[in-house]
Amino acid sequence: MFRKASIFILLSIFAAGCGDELIGTEIGCEWFEGNNCWKESLAACQTCAHDETFKGTLSLDGRRCSFTDGTEITFNNPVDIDNIQEHLWDFEIKKNGTFCMSFTEPNYDKRILITSLGTYSEQLKNIGVQFTCPDGLNYQVQSAAALETCEDYRKILPGVSIAWDPDIRFSFTGGSDGAQQIFTCTIQ
Repeated sequence: MFRKASIFILLSIFAAGCGDELIGTEIGCEWFEGNNCWKESLAACQTCAHDETFKGTLSLDGRRCSFTDGTEITFNNPVDIDNIQEHLWDFEIKKNGTFCMSFTEPNYDKRILITSLGTYSEQLKNIGVQFTCPDGLNYQVQSAAALETCEDYRKILPGVSIAWDPDIRFSFTGGSDGAQQIFTCTIQ
């Protein structure tokens, strides 16, 4: 089995430089350990999610994954299994034709999750990270490297986990119970 875990915050260790200023309340380990808007956004994804035993079928062109319960995932950036480790995710999930959630990585410095609660985003800025919650509140971490001191940081920090063996499994990390499985797609 191949696995790619992407804890977004840790990337900022290597992203030092100039750029936009961080805004909002400064947060630390306790914010990630407790209830927060990332966990609330993941909870809103539950109606879209499937455990890893309920599999959809990925189309040959990597643009769709269809499930027998009417769930349809559209990949705006087609899944390319040969380059999955560098893949920037951009997908929307609909259930019986109704929007359920979307997730986009427009580049390696930003992630956007849209659910019924609204838009959650996180963005690397200098060596810190900017978080914007669906309610419009902003939070910041001045130095993302400091979060490596959090107990179980790989489990509590927002992130993405992808595994393929050969099925593709997509999960978010940092949920109330650690990782939250979103979908598994079988490759045709």
